[in-house]
Amino acid sequence: MTDNEKSPLRMFESIFSTEDMDQDRKAVSLFLDEYLATGKVPEVPLLANGAIRLDGRREPIGQGSWKWSEMHGKYTGCMFWSEEACNTFEHVATKYPDRSNVTIGRMASAKKLRDHSLEHEHVFPRKAWVEMMTPNMGQWEAGNSEELAARMDEFCMACIVTHKEHQELSDRAYSSNPWMRYKGTSIRLKRNPDWPDQHRQWIETAGLVDPIA
Repeated sequence: MTDNEKSPLRMFESIFSTEDMDQDRKAVSLFLDEYLATGKVPEVPLLANGAIRLDGRREPIGQGSWKWSEMHGKYTGCMFWSEEACNTFEHVATKYPDRSNVTIGRMASAKKLRDHSLEHEHVFPRKAWVEMMTPNMGQWEAGNSEELAARMDEFCMACIVTHKEHQELSDRAYSSNPWMRYKGTSIRLKRNPDWPDQHRQWIETAGLVDPIA
């Protein structure tokens, strides 16, 4: 049995261990907690899924959200996938049955696939997240990293969609239910039994999955 035959939902399988993800969650939330409280950039933590990049015009709040959204993996391992994105993954997996799930995810994001290529899409736009959190700069009470982590769980998630689907989405952000941004598009999500309850409820409210029979 190859790696690609292990599970019909293999695109959801995290590429990091639970221990690594727990450590990364703690590191990112502590990093941003200190930054918001002091306004000074702390020492950048070492993460299992790569460093927080702050070079050039990159800033901590937005880059922290990037790393949070990749906590389970940029493509393979992400908790949220559209049905069309799953179809692209399966097409590439069928063509290259001996490649690992991680490699399949990367190959499926190749630009040569055009409209069908995979994209890591921030459901609640990063710009909106930065605008939401920036007013807290210097006023955030240090030591609230758990509260910050809870906010990031709500607003710093990504969904794997196709390039064509991504073009349907506006930049509008919905703080009461981030998934309402997908409502009215052709995007339908593939159910994942590991979705957090809050996101499952939001997704169902937005009408992005069929009711369970």
